[in-house]
Amino acid sequence: MKKKIAMLVVTMTMFLVIPILASAEKNVVIDPGHGGWDSGTAGFSGSSTGFYEKHANLAISKMVRDKLNAAGFNVYMTHDNLDTYLSLQERTEIANSFAKGKNDQTVFVSVHHNAAPTNPYVRGFESYHYNNKYAWEAEYPPDPIQVAYGSESERLAETIHPSVLNSTGLNDKGMRNNQAFYVIRNTQMPSLLLEMGYMSNPQEEALIKTWSFQNSAAEGIKNGIVSYFKVYEVYSAANKRLKIYETQEEAIQYSKSQSNTYVFDKYQQKKVYENLNEYSVYQKGKEKLKTYPIKEDAIQYAESLANTRVVDEHTEKILWSNYLPKKYSVQTEAGKSLWSYYDVNSAIEYAKWKATPLKVVDIDSKGVIWSSIDGVKINRFINDTNLIGLDRMETAIKVSKDLYPNGFSSSKAKKAVVLATAYDFADALSVGPLAAQLDNAPILLTAKDKLPLQVEKELARLNAKEVYMIGGKGAVSNAVQDRLAKLGLTVTRVGGADRYATNLLINKKLTNVKGVFVASGKNYADALGAAPIASANQWAIVLTGKDSINSTALSYVKGKQVKVLGGGSAISSTVEQSIKRYSTNVERLSGADRYKTLAKVLTKFKSMMGSDKFIVSTGTNYPDALTASALSVKTKAPIVLVGGTLDGHLEDFILEYQPAGGVKEVIKVGGKVDDAIIEKMKNVLY
Repeated sequence: MKKKIAMLVVTMTMFLVIPILASAEKNVVIDPGHGGWDSGTAGFSGSSTGFYEKHANLAISKMVRDKLNAAGFNVYMTHDNLDTYLSLQERTEIANSFAKGKNDQTVFVSVHHNAAPTNPYVRGFESYHYNNKYAWEAEYPPDPIQVAYGSESERLAETIHPSVLNSTGLNDKGMRNNQAFYVIRNTQMPSLLLEMGYMSNPQEEALIKTWSFQNSAAEGIKNGIVSYFKVYEVYSAANKRLKIYETQEEAIQYSKSQSNTYVFDKYQQKKVYENLNEYSVYQKGKEKLKTYPIKEDAIQYAESLANTRVVDEHTEKILWSNYLPKKYSVQTEAGKSLWSYYDVNSAIEYAKWKATPLKVVDIDSKGVIWSSIDGVKINRFINDTNLIGLDRMETAIKVSKDLYPNGFSSSKAKKAVVLATAYDFADALSVGPLAAQLDNAPILLTAKDKLPLQVEKELARLNAKEVYMIGGKGAVSNAVQDRLAKLGLTVTRVGGADRYATNLLINKKLTNVKGVFVASGKNYADALGAAPIASANQWAIVLTGKDSINSTALSYVKGKQVKVLGGGSAISSTVEQSIKRYSTNVERLSGADRYKTLAKVLTKFKSMMGSDKFIVSTGTNYPDALTASALSVKTKAPIVLVGGTLDGHLEDFILEYQPAGGVKEVIKVGGKVDDAIIEKMKNVLY
């Protein structure tokens, strides 16, 4: 069969064009023939023993189900009860409903037993699949979808039929394609009807009744179905199957010889190779709009919309945009531009490919980023700074040392440090603005019951005189407070009965507040993203519950500009309406998740940022970004929070971040940010 599979080309497009990975599951529909009042053949002895065809059909079907389930298949049965009667149309409709949306990854097997009433000597196994060429009858028209699956139904027969013969030892009465049985001509998936032996033959009927035969028959059917799925299919970008192979190597070799194809492992239900071109259209502030296999088609669609860009998904490079400027020019020594690019890596790759002395120049700053011209010096680069400690407390100390490498100067107005718990975000979320007003105090972290030695050393290095300890005794204990006092520090505890009370005490210490962010007190994500902007721009952060906000908080926002952070699942419209009764300048900034909400906040306050530095930290926990807010105050740099990947909406912000002279330093705070994300940012930040 190997040679036949290798040469099989599907020349017709399936009637159901479904993405191959839409279901990513192997599915089998088992149809036990007959049932209820329709007992099927009585065979040689059924009239006296009460054992009819329906009993044998259901017994084998259930065994097949169990074996396939154990092999990792999704198995459906049209019925699983001897007393259930279904018409042929009902069986077909049930089967098709199971296969809907996953037709290409589903097969149908109808289990029956045969009889030859006039000849008790006939015995053996036969299978039936529908072939429109040989079984067409005008009075029995097939479902056109089954017609399209004709070659697959034949392949299903070629795997199951010999497997059953091998497992049962039955006589081979052949694979038949000249019958128009209702269930195999109207199911919308590869289909096969099995006749598992002749119950009219007394010896074969006796065999059929045994558990050992039924188990062997079920094993043969299961093995045949497994063999059917154990192939590698080559598909075009339009999900049209081109060829089928028994080995992955052959499939990949063929796929490599074609353009825009991929190899699908049908048994594992996953792509194992692809050479697809994927050109995606993105619109600023929105998700990916469409993906095309041809670049020109993607650009044509993007041209019809505003603020779009076309990205090669494999290289992640911007190929075209109607709102982003090309920032990098490949030039000769005389300054003649040969080509311009949106990202620096593409410009450098082109310059290297030309194999002639060239330079890559930042179009705005005129700085040279790369050169192969003798005597031309590189004067435009981005430095990397990593502020990463062994744990969150040491990372906070790294940030403090970056802020004040020589400790506090003698002229510093406030020689203060903010100290918060390292292990619970509740009290510390809104402390950034307070730290900023304390002459940009560094934020250090502590354990609840003991001040870490490294924190003591940092307080001494800074020559700190005051410590503002955030949270009640449940967050930072009296033991820590007492230790600070013994070190000769003046300690001010800012802590209430709960996170909301602590938040209000923090805000009472702020002066000249220009606006208020209202964020959820139950989840750190939104408040964390806003903290650097609040800290750098004299805004406060007010924490609230989802469905209610306390009266003191409402009094605090009265008459101020307010930005409500997050969607309705974070802060309800009820709370928003309550705020609007106290302020006429209220706007909600929300996205589908924390990163998209942050993108909205960064874009809204973009005009207040113009630093040649860019700060990156993780959005998956709070301490690193919390302590980094003081860096943002010092540098006026944005802080971008990332997860395992760079969110597309945040990428929109980065693409348009254009400080005078460009970005010269990327600061990574904490160790949970993948270096690949940093490199992706730098590629467009030069």
